[in-house]
Amino acid sequence: AHYELALEIRRELVGPQSLPVSNILEQLGKLSIEREDFKQAYGFLQECYAIRKKLLQTSNSNTKRDNN
Repeated sequence: AHYELALEIRRELVGPQSLPVSNILEQLGKLSIEREDFKQAYGFLQECYAIRKKLLQTSNSNTKRDNN
């Protein structure tokens, strides 16, 4: 219950597509695995992955532009 509240607060404070949000989603995924709720874990971890992938692509694009 605490992670869900933390997730809601983080999304409001730093935006839904941010590293802090992905970190909480990862923790929720791990917790769901421990509880053997694999469907929920998959959802959390899939969202975490999507955010991190987007952030890394953005970061790589910026790095390529800076190096040119």
